Amino acid sequence: MRRKITEKTIEYIERPSNNLIHLRIKEGRYKGVIYTYGKVTFNEEDGLLKFNFNFVVNEGNSRYNAIQLKEDKRFKNFIAKVLIFVFENEMREGLEQQYKDKHGEDKSYPITPYDEELYLEEDDEHTETNTKENM
Repeated sequence: MRRKITEKTIEYIERPSNNLIHLRIKEGRYKGVIYTYGKVTFNEEDGLLKFNFNFVVNEGNSRYNAIQLKEDKRFKNFIAKVLIFVFENEMREGLEQQYKDKHGEDKSYPITPYDEELYLEEDDEHTETNTKENM
């Protein structure tokens, strides 16, 4: 089963030890994982805007430790989709604020979403069994 990535999927947290904003995953197989995005770069390739990013896994969960997550392609794809979700929301909020500043009223500003749907994949019974066997 897949669920769409929403504001309920992640939460922003601050740690007193540094000035960075960390993200905690609140749903799915990576629930409880805390990570931080590092440098994000954009480049245009064949007319498409692509991006690369660094990240640090601050805390794993009961299923995956930080080292496993750092090497997990599925996790990297998931946090890439979360980053797209964050970009879209920040852009939408910025445009709405610009409209409000210029016109003095609130207006919902539609953003054409990323072509691919942003989903959180849920574990199915088979995946859960395989994961337990590999632990």
